[in-house]
Amino acid sequence: SCLSIDRLTDFAWRNGYQAVGLIDQNVMYGVMEFQKACEKRSLKPLYGLEINVTINERRYPYVLLARNLEGFRELMKVSSQINAEHVEFDRERLESLSDNLFIIDVCYGGYLEKNIRNARETVKWYKQHNIFIGLKPAKGIYDYQLNSEISNIAFESGLTPIAMPLGLYENEDDFQAYRVFQQLNNEESISESN
Repeated sequence: SCLSIDRLTDFAWRNGYQAVGLIDQNVMYGVMEFQKACEKRSLKPLYGLEINVTINERRYPYVLLARNLEGFRELMKVSSQINAEHVEFDRERLESLSDNLFIIDVCYGGYLEKNIRNARETVKWYKQHNIFIGLKPAKGIYDYQLNSEISNIAFESGLTPIAMPLGLYENEDDFQAYRVFQQLNNEESISESN
């Protein structure tokens, strides 16, 4: 992301938010800075971690959000397991996480999106293990149709999907910097055409 913690919390404060979340991939490096920035602006901090979970030999992103202090401690433990112990998360390990965490299929290349043909089966599994379904902002007809299909299946099963907007940059002027950052992160050549 090209969005610094100060810019994120300033944006939330300027727009009258009561809480703001920080979700990073596999690490929790920014939590102290985030805590201080939220305290300074009287915002409730929400702590999260995006992890990859291997299911049927493919990796899918899931977001873990702390419900409480015990959930925060569990996030720290998961991050340590991934980074220090090189633990791979699979379906069984995901299911073993406690009720102190919200577990969300993030929808951006998530398991449900990539396995939409088995959506009813997946939603039953999610309901059984208290896993939430995230919906991405619709940017075209495919997204609208996918969100509609997922929402209908979720509601039929008694689950309520949640919106999962992605905050990677503050305004459109930052998009170019974000694109270059992603290309460097993915070890791709930087080009104007992408």
